[in-house]
Amino acid sequence: MAAAGGLRFFSGYLRRLAQRRQQKWTSDVGGQTSEGQLETASPQAVGSQRREGAPSPTIHDLSFTIHESAPGTLKPSFPVPSRRLSPLTAVAIHRAMSLSIVNFSPQSKFPPVRTSPAFTLIEIVIAIFVLMLMLLLAVPSFTGVLADRRLRRSLDSFNNLVHEAQGRSLAEHRAYLIFWGPKSIGLRPEALVKGDDPNPVAQFAIGAGETMKLVLPAALAKNPPAEWIFWPTGTCEPAEVQFTGHDGAWSANYSALTAQPTLTNYAAR
Repeated sequence: MAAAGGLRFFSGYLRRLAQRRQQKWTSDVGGQTSEGQLETASPQAVGSQRREGAPSPTIHDLSFTIHESAPGTLKPSFPVPSRRLSPLTAVAIHRAMSLSIVNFSPQSKFPPVRTSPAFTLIEIVIAIFVLMLMLLLAVPSFTGVLADRRLRRSLDSFNNLVHEAQGRSLAEHRAYLIFWGPKSIGLRPEALVKGDDPNPVAQFAIGAGETMKLVLPAALAKNPPAEWIFWPTGTCEPAEVQFTGHDGAWSANYSALTAQPTLTNYAAR
């Protein structure tokens, strides 16, 4: 009696569960959406078999299929060898099978694999190549900028020496000379008086590999000494100065009235 009551409860439970489980489901097959319907074994049949003295429900009775309702939809089935089941085992299997909805794709035997967003080896190699190319293009330009700055610094430093010679000659009312030495260019008074320091009052250093030439176009001598004079009136002897170094070359003509330079050549390397 207890077994018959349990089976009647089980069959009623399966009937109610099958009525609730008749619904549409959607699966993604090859990028397209297809709809199907999940069916289970009829609980009425299971109950009627029990009332007529049929054996207990089996796993094969609880197998399900997926009906085709769109092109590309498959009908998987799960044939399992029949064996006797207890009511509780049948309910557990029915629940597990009802929750197991599998997507089948005719285009692929394997489910789609999710990949995390990352760079591939080819993308990394291309990025490194582009970066190296940009560096190769930028290094010469950067080197040229540095060379231009050093060349401009040499021109500005020599102009400062010229302005100092002009200012001292005006302030002290005596002539000053810019003279060329083997490794530097110095500034000193034309005639030393008592108490004057014989050392140059200002210097312009000539680096290794650099040359600076003085040309005096108004000189009466054929090979005048490398001395450029500034008179107390603020004027000077007209001169042309030519500089050549690792960073480039420049040439400037200095006015006799104002001692202001006029660049005739400027080229950075």
